[in-house]
Amino acid sequence: MQQDPLAEASRAQSEADAKVARRRRFIKLGASAVPVAMTLASRPVMAWDCHTTSAWGSAQLAAMTGSAKTRLDNTGVSGTECWYVDDWKSNSSTAPCWRTLTTKRYGSSKSCLYGRSNCMISHIFPLGLSGVSSPTTTTAYSVIIGGNKFASRITVARLNAIYGAGAANIALCVVTGNKDQIQEMARLGSLYSPPNSTGLVWSTSDITSYLHNNWLARGPEA
Repeated sequence: MQQDPLAEASRAQSEADAKVARRRRFIKLGASAVPVAMTLASRPVMAWDCHTTSAWGSAQLAAMTGSAKTRLDNTGVSGTECWYVDDWKSNSSTAPCWRTLTTKRYGSSKSCLYGRSNCMISHIFPLGLSGVSSPTTTTAYSVIIGGNKFASRITVARLNAIYGAGAANIALCVVTGNKDQIQEMARLGSLYSPPNSTGLVWSTSDITSYLHNNWLARGPEA
């Protein structure tokens, strides 16, 4: 059967465009592309659904076409109680996320304020957090409410991974090759490259987009 030259030319151009587009750019996925990128209103409270950075990165390299999207859809991990960014920003004396952290880390006799005042970046990121020069004296709370979006989101993701009720399932999502990818993102910042994605390096915006769309650190915007 003779091939349509116009169709072939169009396909070749599309492939070329895709290669250019995915070089140093992370595709921001909407609900029409991948089911994990839904709106807050469409999700149960504190529910989450995430994919490994390896699967997510591979899908970007493959431009989310055909089997690449199918493989990504089949690698989702679901759970409950992955608190939103605004929950961790709360200064309430009964904020459930801070109550959980404080009870698990310091005991039930301590207040939420005690948890916000004593949980340091070095406690949750032993390998360090890019952009934070004094991790032993900088509280996680001050980073969360600060102006650095990357630092705020990665800190929320790490706290959810440690103190969320679904922490065991979150580990299935964020640990690849025996390495916690949230800690790797935090340590490397814009030098981070997801496993099994040779040549793909994520910017800090790529990382926050991944955390947002995979419900690990969900904020009011991507």
